[in-house]
Amino acid sequence: MKLNKKPEYPYSQFAVRLEHMEGKDGMDKKVCFFQNQEHLQKYLNSAKLTTNQYRVYYRDNDLQTPSGGQSSEVGRRKRGDNK
Repeated sequence: MKLNKKPEYPYSQFAVRLEHMEGKDGMDKKVCFFQNQEHLQKYLNSAKLTTNQYRVYYRDNDLQTPSGGQSSEVGRRKRGDNK
């Protein structure tokens, strides 16, 4: 999934943008917005998305994960974490 320009944030309260593909054939692009990292993580866990299935963008730098950049570690879970 490529984005040619800077992602848009149409809602002032929602500074985290998630893009992923969904649908029966996986060809429908879905864009979601979240207030913070915790809400994003909750969605990723419930949707069971792996790190190569989505992209996360942040409007403000202070919301990014400690690694910086576009987080690929957000949805990663270790075995046994779901106890």
